[in-house]
Amino acid sequence: MVANTYAILFTSSNQDRIDFSGAALGNSIRNLDTFTIEAWIKVGSNATSPAQRLYMERQGTGRLPRLAIAAWNDTQRGIGKLRFEFARVDGTSDTNYTYTRPTVWDDYWHHVAFTVDIGNANFVIYLDGANVVTGKLTDGGKDGNNVPLKVSDTAPLSLTVGAGYDGTTYTYWDGKIDNIRLWKSALAQSTIQSAMRDHIANPANETNLIEEWRFNEGTGSTTAGTKNTTWTGTLRRAGTASNALWTIDRPFLGDNAIDEQPPTTPTPNAPTGITTNSFTVSWGQSTDNVYVQFYEL
Repeated sequence: MVANTYAILFTSSNQDRIDFSGAALGNSIRNLDTFTIEAWIKVGSNATSPAQRLYMERQGTGRLPRLAIAAWNDTQRGIGKLRFEFARVDGTSDTNYTYTRPTVWDDYWHHVAFTVDIGNANFVIYLDGANVVTGKLTDGGKDGNNVPLKVSDTAPLSLTVGAGYDGTTYTYWDGKIDNIRLWKSALAQSTIQSAMRDHIANPANETNLIEEWRFNEGTGSTTAGTKNTTWTGTLRRAGTASNALWTIDRPFLGDNAIDEQPPTTPTPNAPTGITTNSFTVSWGQSTDNVYVQFYEL
């Protein structure tokens, strides 16, 4: 069984990010007319701005995003936002494609996906496998020979996970990320749903897969893709390579396994410090064969 054990925890106040450079910039949507990006995310309470991108591929020239993901809370309105940004041509402003949750993000794992078919000018946003937004691209279609338009064929200037980067300034995200996948096809909803809770069995054999980052190393300051294992990213805290971003958490077990064993029951202690409007409560820790994520009172 290929277990899914670790994830990456990004803390904005610590300036956490992952930088991909060199050969790893091949993890790009350059020169494509269809693509899909998908990931598991858990949005942190300090993710409060769309500038705090959790993934950003920069264009081949300039400062603007070619492809980016942002997920944040609008605390004043009590809503959560999920935004995919896309610019087909270098030197042009990216367009925002946004889904609004009726409530703020809830500190649970959620699967997000964005599929693009430039020739037909279509995009779809998926949340937890559900189609939540379907629409038309602002810059899509076909040329005079009825050939689909494509993304500019230039290597991205940077590829960053956990922060937005315009070539000068990083704007850091807050939350957890696991299992990012980039495809050179617009996946069908059924394909997304059937595979989102599992690892890809043989990434090297998936011709449409650009890369899958499992973030399962759990140690060290680098992470590698499963298809191109020499294309590595560097985990950084405040600009310095760091092993402090790993966290034991997971959105799924791996190999479509189901966790059927409940955690042990915590041992409660009697409340103390009881007043008219507060009290203090504590309990003995639960144990589990996989992971204890939180306690509910």
